[in-house]
Amino acid sequence: MLRYFYEEMPELYVISAGSLLEIMMDKHKISFPVGRVEYMYLFPMTFKEFLMASGEAQALSLLEEVPVQNWAVPTLAKLYKTYSLVGGMPEAVAKFIETRDITKVSAVYRNLFTSYIDDVAKYASNKTEEKILTQFIEAAPREAGKRITFERFANTSYRSRDAGEALRTLQKAMLIFLRYPTTGLQLPLQTDTKRKPRLQFLDTGLVNFSSGIQGAYLTEEPIDTMYNGMIAAQITGQELLASTFYEMKAPLFWVREEARSNAELDFILVENSKIIPVEVKSGKTGTLRSLHSYIDQTGTKLAVRLYSGEYSVEKAVTPIGRNSYTLINLPLFLACKIGEYVKLAEDQGRT
Repeated sequence: MLRYFYEEMPELYVISAGSLLEIMMDKHKISFPVGRVEYMYLFPMTFKEFLMASGEAQALSLLEEVPVQNWAVPTLAKLYKTYSLVGGMPEAVAKFIETRDITKVSAVYRNLFTSYIDDVAKYASNKTEEKILTQFIEAAPREAGKRITFERFANTSYRSRDAGEALRTLQKAMLIFLRYPTTGLQLPLQTDTKRKPRLQFLDTGLVNFSSGIQGAYLTEEPIDTMYNGMIAAQITGQELLASTFYEMKAPLFWVREEARSNAELDFILVENSKIIPVEVKSGKTGTLRSLHSYIDQTGTKLAVRLYSGEYSVEKAVTPIGRNSYTLINLPLFLACKIGEYVKLAEDQGRT
């Protein structure tokens, strides 16, 4: 019906909303008029939007400055840890800003999960699928950041076919994202859907609440070491996903799975037709085994590490292949600005 508004009353502004659009289109084989529809996707709030909502104008100004001033890193890192705790769901952010008490936000998270479960009947085509979807909504946050198998997902008894259909339905509903790996070393990168994907959940705040790990944020432990890096991988993926409104494309990661030599790189990005390997990891540069494996195979001259440290650019060498490359060390809160820092390094002739 919207088509006729467009054709017969183009001066009228029409807004419609529906969380089940992708699922209903697929289920009922609905097609849109070619050339008349622009797809846009709404994700949880980014760190930048969180700062805007919190009235942190000075911090926002420091975030936008490229390169970041290292004296500002502790302040921004502390705010990013708070953002990682609260997440980006607007109602949760509003409640936290009002109370500054994460325990007061629990009711918001609980209501969100309840509403998702109540909505399951709309996603499901039968009672069996409804049961599976309910279990998976409850289990998925605890699997966030991990590589998963469909067979007996999250210690359930479901076979690969049923679990796969349920997980793909939740992905269409934008509750989860299945991040598949690539084994490719050059453009165009091909997604390998035969290998185990990583599970990206909708929002880090919901992950923390559902998994019962909110208390970990009250310690001095940096994000990149919390729960073996699971939180850092989740929040980085969330930031990268929300970097554009115009596509719903989960970032790839790279794997090499051979009998005697395995390697797994957290993210593979493409900036200006160049592949940028990204590792989310603390520690010294010599411990970046998977990144070095990728560089030795590709000869890549530029890489990015996200960690709980200061901004720096250094010349590094792989331990085995002895390939030299430029390593951009970025604080975790700059995941949304990787492209800008890559361009800065190139402009400065550091690649």
